[in-house]
Amino acid sequence: MKKLLILLLLSFSPSVFADECIIGDCVNGYGIFLYDDGAKYVGEHNNSLGHGQGKLTFGDGFKYVGEFKNDVFEGLGTHTFPDGAKHVGEYKNNAREGLGAFTYPDGGIFFGEFKNNAREGQGTDIFGSGEWEGDQYVGGYKNNVKEGKGTYTYADGTKYTGEYKNGVREGQGTYTFADGTTKTGIWKKGELVTLN
Repeated sequence: MKKLLILLLLSFSPSVFADECIIGDCVNGYGIFLYDDGAKYVGEHNNSLGHGQGKLTFGDGFKYVGEFKNDVFEGLGTHTFPDGAKHVGEYKNNAREGLGAFTYPDGGIFFGEFKNNAREGQGTDIFGSGEWEGDQYVGGYKNNVKEGKGTYTYADGTKYTGEYKNGVREGQGTYTFADGTTKTGIWKKGELVTLN
């Protein structure tokens, strides 16, 4: 009777045995592990965790290929998104951390420093198709927005070199027009308020 009860309980819990190693050694070796949500890990294992080189794919189109540590993205890797975006670079605890290159679905590219998945530190943003197509920014970032010193060059050749705060021109800066003339002064909330 006890065995029958266990069998009945298991038949109503299909996910109990859904996570499984289908090929190889998924404890301390190389193997393929399927998860009950449709994800698949192919790679090295240590103590039953993804550890070393591996590839993790999800049913919705996300894919990560690279280094793992105790089942998380850790080290160098490539993360591909369903919309066509892609990040190649350093990871720590499943987040973009350190140097990397992020390609946007519109063809734009950011090269630079990341912290906890956000652009943080120095970087170069080359904009893809759309409103800012052909523009480029080189400079500081904080929590994904322009912060500190930087140079923004527009597709038509005009550019601003100076300080940014919260993503807008704020502080000392110079705006250079395509014909070479310049305006230098103090900027507030993106607008020139005092000429030098």
